[in-house]
Amino acid sequence: APGTPYLERVMAGEEQPDWARMIHYPIPEAFGVPECRVGIFEFVPGQTPFAAQRARGLYEFERGDWTAAIHHLERALQIKPGDEEISRWLPALQRKAQATAPSN
Repeated sequence: APGTPYLERVMAGEEQPDWARMIHYPIPEAFGVPECRVGIFEFVPGQTPFAAQRARGLYEFERGDWTAAIHHLERALQIKPGDEEISRWLPALQRKAQATAPSN
């Protein structure tokens, strides 16, 4: 079918299948290509929707995108309410996001 190929949509973050876990890998500065990114995915066929959302939240946290990390971790909590680990992380992450948000 016409349109963007599926794998390209996954690489662009438009599709987020539960079986793919993104791995954060910042390219070392010594390589001299600061504008480039590497997309690394681990294939996890049995990954649950909860585990997928948790992994996406951690990926975004590692990238420094606090808002996206919060979004995915909150979605994980919707799937598995009361998860102690995420429930401990979220308040600190929300404070960090508010502290670093640009002022208007």
